[in-house]
Amino acid sequence: EVPASFMMRGVLELLLSTTEEAHALRRRFVFVVLPMLNPDGVAVGNGRANCAGLDLNRCWERPPVGTEIVAARRVLEEV
Repeated sequence: EVPASFMMRGVLELLLSTTEEAHALRRRFVFVVLPMLNPDGVAVGNGRANCAGLDLNRCWERPPVGTEIVAARRVLEEV
């Protein structure tokens, strides 16, 4: 979604900057940044649903096999 994209750009610019604030954040926390999970759905005008019509914001507990959510959960479980 557009607002989230602008927000993440600001977060990444801060975290990657050379300011003391950025250095302190990087020393204290581990940041895991996942790419947009729904570029195909967004490309066809779906803000939340992927190309298969699944609302990716609503299927985190029991994600359908092969969805973007399954891949994201794998990454997050390894952290």
